[in-house]
Amino acid sequence: ALYGLIHGTSARIAWLSLTTLSAGALYMKRSKGMIRRMIYGFWVAGVLYFNYRSLRIKTAAMMAAGAMSEAESEMAWDDCHKVHAIFMYESIVDLQGWWVKAGQYLSSRADVMPTPYLAHLSKLQDSIPARPIEEVIETITQELPSKLAQRVLAGLDQNALAAASIAQVHKVKLAAEKAGDEE
Repeated sequence: ALYGLIHGTSARIAWLSLTTLSAGALYMKRSKGMIRRMIYGFWVAGVLYFNYRSLRIKTAAMMAAGAMSEAESEMAWDDCHKVHAIFMYESIVDLQGWWVKAGQYLSSRADVMPTPYLAHLSKLQDSIPARPIEEVIETITQELPSKLAQRVLAGLDQNALAAASIAQVHKVKLAAEKAGDEE
């Protein structure tokens, strides 16, 4: 019965997390910009805080009532860390920029971060997923003069060589500039 109660508690935490995540993610995916990232960052922190606070209250109450042992409480906390480490990693990847740097820092703090977080956040050190090619093309067309952007896009390899928190690298073979093209 206790095994089912603990795994039931973990399942409820996971269910609550996933339903909360999906509702917020739907809104966040539709909007863009700095304000979205700020709201999304606070929303992620709120979800994590709420779920950890709920687990703390629940495990403390169950332990005080004698319905849960220390080992069972540790299992519930481990399950919670596993679910939320994945959520935090995916959220940081979506938020990009400064958030990736913060995640990289946290991944190096074995003294304060639970093991599941270290395992997931350490992926931020050297294997950030590449941004979609559509974003790369949009950035090139917005940031470069039009003729240069056309030359770059004509020779752009769509597969990223590398991606990091502040940049993404693509191979480009620039076509020779035609005589009379000035910009």
